[in-house]
Amino acid sequence: MSPTPYSDGFGVEPGVKGYNRESRNWCYRSFFSKSGLRSTVTDLGDGTMMHCWVPKTLKETKPNLVLIHGFGANAMWQWGEIIRFLLPYFNLYVSDLVFFGDSFMTRPDKFESFQAQCVMRVMESNSVKKMSVVGLSYGGFVAYNMAVQFREAIERVVI
Repeated sequence: MSPTPYSDGFGVEPGVKGYNRESRNWCYRSFFSKSGLRSTVTDLGDGTMMHCWVPKTLKETKPNLVLIHGFGANAMWQWGEIIRFLLPYFNLYVSDLVFFGDSFMTRPDKFESFQAQCVMRVMESNSVKKMSVVGLSYGGFVAYNMAVQFREAIERVVI
């Protein structure tokens, strides 16, 4: 089944028997929370709100890792299956980009450079000064823009 504008990106149509987007979100939220992450929303001003999963307890001995999702419903759906492998080694920050998941703004800016600035402002609001960044698909463009704009803060980029 090929995705339509109304599908979830996985080729599953809402309303198909056995499919429940809210149940899936609940499961991911529960898993992220039980894994030591907490959901935050940062008001960046100018009508921009950024949602990000951040560590409940920051461990100074671990490096910081920012995960930036590609096109899709939200960051939980993109990274939900992999965070359990990363949590033992990193302080994880899993952000929804603007216009995805629980992040939004009232302006029409959609450029990767603006997304990079928004993610960086969320990291600054969480006192994260040094980090590595992993981006998939569209998130790779955002990660690259973060590396270009904020060289002093970005230690590694994986696209």
